[in-house]
Amino acid sequence: MHISVYSIFPFLGSLLLLFLSIFVYFKQKSSSINRVFSRFLFFAFIWLFFYAGSYSVATPEQSLFLLRIGYSGVILFMSSVLHFTFSFLNLKSRLYKGILIFSYAISFIFVYFLYQTNYFISDLYEYFWGYYPKAGIIHPIFLVFVFSIVCSINFLFFINWLKIRKETSLYRYKSQYILLAFFIFSLGIIDFIPNYGIEIYPFGWVFTILFSFIIAYAILKYQLMDISVVIKKAFFYSVGIAIASGIVVSVSFLSSWLMENISGFRFWTIPLIAGIAAFVIGNLFWRKSKQVEKAYEVEKQAHKELKHLSEVKDQFILATQHHLRTPLTIMKGYLSVILEKHKESISKEVENYLTKTSDSTNRLIKLVNELLDVSQLEIGKKPLKIEPTNVRNIIDDTIKDIQPEIEKNNLVIKILPENIKEWPNIPADPEKLMVVFANLIDNAVKYSSQGEIIIQGKFIPSSIKGKTNSSFQISIKDQGIGINTDEIPTLFTNYFERGKQAQKLYTTGRGIGLFITASIIKAHNGRIWAESRGYNKGATFYVELPMGQN
Repeated sequence: MHISVYSIFPFLGSLLLLFLSIFVYFKQKSSSINRVFSRFLFFAFIWLFFYAGSYSVATPEQSLFLLRIGYSGVILFMSSVLHFTFSFLNLKSRLYKGILIFSYAISFIFVYFLYQTNYFISDLYEYFWGYYPKAGIIHPIFLVFVFSIVCSINFLFFINWLKIRKETSLYRYKSQYILLAFFIFSLGIIDFIPNYGIEIYPFGWVFTILFSFIIAYAILKYQLMDISVVIKKAFFYSVGIAIASGIVVSVSFLSSWLMENISGFRFWTIPLIAGIAAFVIGNLFWRKSKQVEKAYEVEKQAHKELKHLSEVKDQFILATQHHLRTPLTIMKGYLSVILEKHKESISKEVENYLTKTSDSTNRLIKLVNELLDVSQLEIGKKPLKIEPTNVRNIIDDTIKDIQPEIEKNNLVIKILPENIKEWPNIPADPEKLMVVFANLIDNAVKYSSQGEIIIQGKFIPSSIKGKTNSSFQISIKDQGIGINTDEIPTLFTNYFERGKQAQKLYTTGRGIGLFITASIIKAHNGRIWAESRGYNKGATFYVELPMGQN
């Protein structure tokens, strides 16, 4: 047995996949996603490892034996990738379970035909890189099976991405990486071309390695910060191997042609050129991996400092709770006494000033209470008071409170569905939801000078961030000044600044109401987002709340 140059890189790639399979499994064995991911990495290892061996054996019999083992990895790899997709997207209905069982059953039938008949692999082709399986009569059926799985997976992840693309959650970032990974994975079908007599080197394993490491990065980067550097380094190594292997294969193919057509050409130039290419590329990616590791250490230290600052902030908020509320309450009390008991002894001008001061104090007290409540929710010091709550009642109460402002702006408010019985009770804290819808509806009214505001509620059967519970969505659509698309990403953060048009319309706005609103929704395990086509084109705010406890 001689070691073929075409075996080296698939072999090294298989070892990388085996390492990653073991690493992911033992790092978080309790995660079903990690277990399924580890499983399809192992099947990919079987594929590459035995294919690499088949390129270096001397006889067709030995090659066929190794190729059959490798092809069993290919077959089972497809079903395990589908399994991973269902697991990641939390698709657990009977339909999806049935599809998964059917997929594995078909895979094992193909494995049976692979080992027991010549219907799957009928013979071998002898190409410049070694022996390769010749497609049997049922192999086209297997290609239909593969094509169906690849299309289904890409479709499911694309639909999932469309649903969550406006979120800022870790789940969205994982999904984006995995959508990219499956697109790259689809390019691996090039490996089936040589099965039909077309002599193209099967470098689809490059896409499989990239696919695997992108998914690993997505899973581990956003869950386990301490091992993300390992995945990053392995990713750079896999890219380096892919590039180096492409160069070596190209050089080897060119050298074979030169030996046949140019007399005096020496074969030893092949390993020389390959060695130089491997050294240059390996050195480049080694340096890049060291840069990644150094950047990771800086990131890790910054994370520690940020965590410490967050803890200090939480302690400060709790410590100042009493000191913030007490003086404001005292001011409010004195102002009330003066305005109620000594009203006759003060002039109208002074009374007007005191009334304005009292109103400002009340607004400030309300703001402080909201901020403190949100801060306590974030650090777990103030749990929600969950009870069955009808959102429609909260919306009706909010509209009554701001009815004068609605009439002043000549606005019409429509609530759909109109029948209150069609609005369900959901588990929530009614006081906190009152703050949420007071902020959202009040904003819609303040920043609209005419037209109508449509408030609509509807059931959403799909899950929220992987949760199995259904949810209820409330949308608030106005025809007001709209939102600049550049402002939407920071709309619900504590550093959002209102646009100039919003400041002109409402000069005393605080600009933090949406941050408070988003914090309350997050505490309810719900989600909130906004859509707008730009200034003067209106805006729609969406709130989704789970129908059951998560």
